[in-house]
Amino acid sequence: MRHARVYAMVVAMWALMIAGGGIAVNVLGPIHAQDESGEAAVSAAKAAAAVGLVVAWVWALSRIKSAIFSPRRA
Repeated sequence: MRHARVYAMVVAMWALMIAGGGIAVNVLGPIHAQDESGEAAVSAAKAAAAVGLVVAWVWALSRIKSAIFSPRRA
């Protein structure tokens, strides 16, 4: 039964990685600047959004890990 918890954590981690990649490609990818001067701002906004997604995913994985491996569930 202990192995099932590890597998659940791995599945949750992969699901979050695939979802994050989909968000990055489908939402952030198509954003473009209209002029040459706006390219830096758009790039900075995309980078900030990507970093925000990483922070959100690490927080979510931390919560999932705590829920799966908490001593109360044993």
